[in-house]
Amino acid sequence: MPPLRVCFAIDNLSKAGTESQLLALIQHLDRSQFEPALVLLDGEGDESRSLEPANCQITRLGVQKLFHPKAARAAWNLRKIWHETRPDVVQTTFAARISPSMFFTARRFATQPTTMSVR
Repeated sequence: MPPLRVCFAIDNLSKAGTESQLLALIQHLDRSQFEPALVLLDGEGDESRSLEPANCQITRLGVQKLFHPKAARAAWNLRKIWHETRPDVVQTTFAARISPSMFFTARRFATQPTTMSVR
């Protein structure tokens, strides 16, 4: 059986609790069973870039404001990425800062049935 493709989504990486737990999870996933990918809503800062995990596909959307034309373009780009990578599971973190509607909208236009979870 091929590995389960899991896409994690968060705003930025930092040394804070949730972010460090997510990084530890990604680093310790059994790659024979899981293929992780990480989508960062922004991810452009130096600290965030320095914490990016190895052997994990990283996508930085560069969105700092959700109500900005760039956010709509980012949702469209995310849709294209999901169309190509076809994740089986999408797990988003910090629903108040990451617009779940942005991810659900992008997911709606992807072609693969996907389980989504928002914390």
